Parts: sequence; C-alpha cells; structure tokens
Amino acid sequence: MFWHNDNIKDSNHLLEKTIECNNIGIRLLHFYDIEILNKFDIVCSIINNILYKNYKIYGRETSIVNITSIEAKQFFDINHIQGGVYSKYNAGLTYCDKLVAVMSISKSRYDNTFELTRFANIKFNTVIGGFSKLLKYLLKTNNIEKLTSYVDLRFFTGDAYKSNGFIKTHQSKPNYYYFNKKDYILESRIKYQKHKLPKLLNNFDINISEYENMKTNGYLRIFDCGNLVYKYNNTIE
Repeated sequence: MFWHNDNIKDSNHLLEKTIECNNIGIRLLHFYDIEILNKFDIVCSIINNILYKNYKIYGRETSIVNITSIEAKQFFDINHIQGGVYSKYNAGLTYCDKLVAVMSISKSRYDNTFELTRFANIKFNTVIGGFSKLLKYLLKTNNIEKLTSYVDLRFFTGDAYKSNGFIKTHQSKPNYYYFNKKDYILESRIKYQKHKLPKLLNNFDINISEYENMKTNGYLRIFDCGNLVYKYNNTIE
C-alpha cells in the first residue's frame, strides 16, 4: 500500500496496468498487501475460482433460506474480500445443511431503486448457478424491478451480471481509500468526507481540503481500478 500511495503512483496506475494486460489477453488481479496479510484465504479462493480449482456445488442441489442481515454480514466478513455490510433483503443457499452462498440487496445509496450490495460463495467453493438462483428469488419475493450493482475491477469482470440480464451502463473512474501510516487499515473515503472530519481528526482546518486535512493527520491515499456499473430493469418489455 505504501509504495502505491498517490504521492508515488498516479491515480490511474492500477487501471492502466489492467487495460494494458487486457489488451494482450492477460487477466490481472490487484490485491493490497493488507488483504494478503489479513485475508489470505479469501485471496486464494478468488484465484482458485478463476482457475476453476474451487470445489463445485450445483445450484439445483441447494435450498434457498431467508437469513437476517446480521447473519449475512457475518458470512461476508468471512468469505468476501470487502467484508460485510448490513442489507435490507438477504437470502442464502444451503447444501448438506451448510450455508454455501449468500446474496444481499438494499435500497440504493443514490436513487429510489435498489442495489445488489454483496454476493459470495463460501471460500474454496463455487455454487454453479447460485448467483442466478438467489437473484431470481430475491427479486420475486420482494417485488424488485430495478437493480444496480458495482463490479470492482481489481478482482472481477461482471460476467455473472451479463448472463443474468444486467446491462453495463458505464465504468466509474478509480476510487480512493485512506490509510494511516501507523496501522495500515484501509478506510473508505465516505467515512472521511470533509463535513465529518471535525469529529474524526485531532487536527482539523476548515480552510483546507479534505485531502490536505487527511495528509496533515498522517494519512495516505491509494486508488483502485474503479467499478463497472450494471443495471437490471425488469420493466423493459
């Protein structure tokens, strides 16, 4: 993380490397060192899945179960590289009485529609057709017609969305995270919006920017590759 902070690397650095590799037929993944150190098993599971080395479970052999937001978050904390979030609608798939996949949907952060916030298989397993099975169930049981989801280009391609009726609307520019040089914990930029800083920082100056305030307090900034934005609209004939 340190050697890729934006004092050293341009904000488009990871995205440009991804594009260069795509152009010559190479799929490039980017993992921050903190993810390799603290989530090594999830990192390995993502790589195994791409190499078709995870254990395969067929969706038709699984059962759908409704789960709580807390249960979903606990599952994602263990099995999703980005950790868990609390969501309004949550469902999972069980196999041999074990929860093997979970999907969560919430109200969108930006408009009056809904957002697919998380999907994950249990580590080192791939539920074939699991994404489609959970998506159809959650859309039908909660009368959801419009849905948005964001695909992190550091890891994923969005193929599951394309095969399930989603349409790619655009690609967002690289997003950034903050981390403190003392503890190296990735922090969302949303947490450190300027109006929130007086309560979070020891030294805050209203006359300088969010970024300048964060630098003054010992934080560095690192960029990702951006997201693919996918939309699902069941109202289109």
